Amino acid sequence: RGTWAPKRSLSLSLLCLADAVSRDAAYEALKPGLQQLLQFGIFPQVRFGERDSLLWQEDPEEYLRELLNDCDTDSNPRGAAVDLVNRLLIFRSKEVMVPLLHFCQQHLEAHAQNSADPELCANKDGALMLLGVMAEQLVELDPAQAEQSGRAKKKKGKSKSKSAQGISIEELLARHVRPALTSPAAFLRLRACWVYQQLANKAPRL
Repeated sequence: RGTWAPKRSLSLSLLCLADAVSRDAAYEALKPGLQQLLQFGIFPQVRFGERDSLLWQEDPEEYLRELLNDCDTDSNPRGAAVDLVNRLLIFRSKEVMVPLLHFCQQHLEAHAQNSADPELCANKDGALMLLGVMAEQLVELDPAQAEQSGRAKKKKGKSKSKSAQGISIEELLARHVRPALTSPAAFLRLRACWVYQQLANKAPRL
């Protein structure tokens, strides 16, 4: 919660939590604090922050290199946070998918109400980052996409939470991603392109 920590220490802490997700006993201890972990641990790392802003202005090429580097998670808190989200989606999808979607929706809707606010723009960047990480799961939750890709199975459909049904990737793109392509904030334009790239190979009807 605003306390400074070295990048490597923060990265290793997130990676330890990612490892714990697959272990039932460790996850049960972690579970009560998942919302706080998302809000204060994961989200600050994936959103566009002050350091990102400085690097964007001073060395855009280095910013892109760091943004697209998903290998050096030991010293990259953003990569470690993404790894933690991926592990949660792999091992605890039924429990974390709906809270993740609601969390992202709150930030997207807040930005839609005041798209000129720099803080809300940074939050939207983080929300789009999380949605891009969830690309495969979003395709599976979108009936139109799932039917086209042959992944809509009756058995799987029964296991879905009612609140996670009815996801529309087309609506998500129309309301929140396409408008970002013309945003005054250059980093949001970049993030919108990245989201399209994440979905391109997974959503056959885009």
